[in-house]
Amino acid sequence: MTEAPLTGRQIIDIVTSGMYSNPLMVLREYIQNASDAIDEAMARRLLSAREGQINISIDGFSRTISIVDNGLGIEPGQIIKLLCGLGLSSKEPAQYRGFRGIGRLGGVGYSDTTIFETRGNSGAEVAVVTWNGKLIRESLVSSGAQRDIGAFLKEAVSLTWRKAKNGDPDHFFKVTLVNIRRFHRDELMDLGSIRQYLSQVAPVPFDRSFSPFSADIAQHLNDIDGYRAYNVVVNGETLFRPHTTQFIIRDKKTDSIRGLELFDFRAANGELLARGWFAQTSCLASLPLSVSMRGIRVRQGNIEIGNEYFLEHLYSERRFSTWHIGEIHVSYSLKTNARRDGFEQSGAYESFLEQATSLTRHLSFLCRSSSKHRSDDISTRQALNKLEQLLTLPYFVDLTHREKSEADIELLLSLIEKKINGNNGGEMNKHFSRLREAHNSNGKGRPILMDVLDGRKLRHIKNKALFNNIVQAILANDNKEPPETLIRLLAEPYLKNDS
Repeated sequence: MTEAPLTGRQIIDIVTSGMYSNPLMVLREYIQNASDAIDEAMARRLLSAREGQINISIDGFSRTISIVDNGLGIEPGQIIKLLCGLGLSSKEPAQYRGFRGIGRLGGVGYSDTTIFETRGNSGAEVAVVTWNGKLIRESLVSSGAQRDIGAFLKEAVSLTWRKAKNGDPDHFFKVTLVNIRRFHRDELMDLGSIRQYLSQVAPVPFDRSFSPFSADIAQHLNDIDGYRAYNVVVNGETLFRPHTTQFIIRDKKTDSIRGLELFDFRAANGELLARGWFAQTSCLASLPLSVSMRGIRVRQGNIEIGNEYFLEHLYSERRFSTWHIGEIHVSYSLKTNARRDGFEQSGAYESFLEQATSLTRHLSFLCRSSSKHRSDDISTRQALNKLEQLLTLPYFVDLTHREKSEADIELLLSLIEKKINGNNGGEMNKHFSRLREAHNSNGKGRPILMDVLDGRKLRHIKNKALFNNIVQAILANDNKEPPETLIRLLAEPYLKNDS
């Protein structure tokens, strides 16, 4: 080859706005890099675990977002390589959340200007790298000959240095997105959406209200790669995971977390692939969107991969993916794709999918079992109501009615006993015991209707009038009372006084 191959400028479009399906993912990328920087500072004993801080400021008036962390920062000799180039990173995939060197460019596609400010040590000046996003976008859509990306970046990227200010930490990294582009729902300027999204995906701690379970989770995940929570603040408000011990299913019907099931995923050689947990709940139905913790979330480095539907194709029915609450934290042996919504194909990922399939089958079984239990519960209550109606009828219409009713009663007694067997302390069991006792004591001693009718009350009623009374009573049965209740209503006016 006599000429060096060119890299087209369109690659910039791919790694900026073309990379993400949701603009809020840009903030996730910056938090990911900030978390890695804090980890590096902690490894060098420049920070303690509690001192690490990630601050996000949203200014809707100026349409500006800034993300600043007090992590390691970047040394002067690495500035051009890491902040002015493309796809260059000093991170190793098995040690850090980000490692491709493209996440920092996410803001370029959503703002007119993206500014990086950083300082690697107390003696260094502050480097200021500016990416002209507006120029990049205009150039991408303009016509003209193809150009090499190197020449293109010289026009779009600039580097300057400034003296450290009083407010600048000894080491930090700051991203500022200036003049955020307005698009569709304008999510990058929606403070509520930002907080909700980051509380789900960012490596933030559980709220104190979840403390009955968060300590067990932390202990279980203690030795998984990159599991650590960080202090992330958005416009002065510290973020926490959205998990609560009680939650609303629908129509004010609530469910609660009674406990946790902890589990491991391991490779054939015993290597730890993932650790996770899922909540013990009643599995009443699919959790609504308002329950932000719904789904078994997959996380790496305590940052979410994909969303609550990541594993849905593994369930026996896709709808079951939002019936549960839980997390799977995977090790760095699985390599995320560039969008961080999935993993690259590998033997480790294949092992992960096999064990995730076993987990989701178990979770699907819990959903089906819960649904069957509720169905059985409903049918048992209906049978109990029918039995009570038959037992409380004070008389039978005739001998045929008596025989049929007694046969129905025996059948209901047998069916209900099978359904509630073993539920000795339940409300339905107590109800059933009372009805069975009532049946044993006087269930077969009820008279025939003709024996309890008062002939004197019927003597002066003509057939037409009696028929009209019956018709009116049937028409008045708006509540759709069962036949036994309707018989009582029709016969009541004509019974003997002592009946």
